[in-house]
Amino acid sequence: MSVNTIVETAQEFIARKTEEFQRDGKDMKLWHRVDLVGKHRVEAFTFMPDMYSGGRKVFLLERVSSENGPTYRVSYYMMNDDDMWTWMRSCPMFSRQEHDRLFAQAILDGTYI
Repeated sequence: MSVNTIVETAQEFIARKTEEFQRDGKDMKLWHRVDLVGKHRVEAFTFMPDMYSGGRKVFLLERVSSENGPTYRVSYYMMNDDDMWTWMRSCPMFSRQEHDRLFAQAILDGTYI
């Protein structure tokens, strides 16, 4: 990281992504899963910084439309070595405390129903 680089904090990143998700509407949030047929619309989402990475990881819980009712995906963003936020394509590892915090927040946000 260069001395003149301004690093976006986890809270700033969450605020920016939340604004993008809300501004662009849920229509833009379509994704395809190999285990489900077709595209699926994100109905709601919750971001939460992790507790142990020093502000370099943010969890994302998405509620996705499905024929069988709500389906949920947990993913995460991580700050890479160049101090840029990167979406990780694997399921995050998190502690029981982080699990409980994430799902409690998702219930309050209306994401987890």
